[in-house]
Amino acid sequence: IKGTCGFLGLPRLEALAHAGETLMGQFRDGMPVTAEAVTLILSSIDRIKEILSGLETTEAEPEGTDQDLIVKLEDMVERGIKQMSGSGVSPQPAHPSIAEGTLVAQTLQRQLRPGEVSLD
Repeated sequence: IKGTCGFLGLPRLEALAHAGETLMGQFRDGMPVTAEAVTLILSSIDRIKEILSGLETTEAEPEGTDQDLIVKLEDMVERGIKQMSGSGVSPQPAHPSIAEGTLVAQTLQRQLRPGEVSLD
């Protein structure tokens, strides 16, 4: 969202989306997901929906500020980073390692139907 908002000149929506995406990125990096954090993300999504509704109605970004949510999001990111670095918790990789195994070849036991595409 944030990249498109910058391109379209929607700074309010861009700032809120950026703050929310930063917090969600910390979750991906290993920050614990708490009930407080989920509530804050959901509040941000609700606000984004309000902004989009106003944008749809008036064809312009609604007036206002979202600093109340942005400050809370940024504060939670800072607290999470301090918690991870102070507790010895190492960030988890974004993609867990792939387990080794045996590759099993699968074939379709019937003709493809109209509109179906083979993945081979």
